[in-house]
Amino acid sequence: MPEPPQPWLRSSSGVILSIAFFTFFYDTVAVFEETGVFESIRRSIEFVMNNLGSVLVFYLTNIVVFAVLGFLALFAWTALLLEKLEPLTTMSPPDELQAVMPEDLLALIGTEGIWITAIVYAVVIVLFSVFLYAYKASFFRNHAGVSQMQQGEYDEKGGRWYKY
Repeated sequence: MPEPPQPWLRSSSGVILSIAFFTFFYDTVAVFEETGVFESIRRSIEFVMNNLGSVLVFYLTNIVVFAVLGFLALFAWTALLLEKLEPLTTMSPPDELQAVMPEDLLALIGTEGIWITAIVYAVVIVLFSVFLYAYKASFFRNHAGVSQMQQGEYDEKGGRWYKY
């Protein structure tokens, strides 16, 4: 039976999670409000505290999207490696399946399967990163009331801003 984690490990992970929770928007603040590092961290904490309910929904939405992408990735991974994973279906569920170790699974899927696994994980990471950063910027702009200052000259006939 595995040993429970040490108390210092639990407390340090709680501190790290709370710091990450409150400072998650520091980079977005720095870009939209053109502030320095410490001011961005302060504004991020202020933003989270002022919009706590919305920020919780933001985090839950990201978790759901990540879970859906993960499920789709597992489905795609299984479909791509169907032939190599077929021996697992012939094992008797309680005994043999519990005895399968990670090394056995790697030997079963081979080098090609490891490459497929890496590619599927890379696609999930790219898709989730694109979603996360676009959603984060949109969420911050909508909830922080950031107004974007246009620079240059406005052409009333064309309805566009020109930067000279």
